[in-house]
Amino acid sequence: MAITAELRITIAEVEITDEYRVLLTTDRKKTDLAIDEAERLAHELIEAAAEARAALKQDFSRDVMRHGFDVDMAGEVG
Repeated sequence: MAITAELRITIAEVEITDEYRVLLTTDRKKTDLAIDEAERLAHELIEAAAEARAALKQDFSRDVMRHGFDVDMAGEVG
């Protein structure tokens, strides 16, 4: 009799930090990937970068609206 199991191991994880940076965590200092794994990781990084950029743009536009300034008729900033 034999008992078999299929284990799923995370070799890399991609996250977005509060500073709008993409954080890549790998299971080892050097990671050697199969072609399909490398492509999946590349897509994850691209998606995370796009998400970080969108979050930054959204937060930046909120800050601009929140921190507007007035210009009087003489052209002086107040």
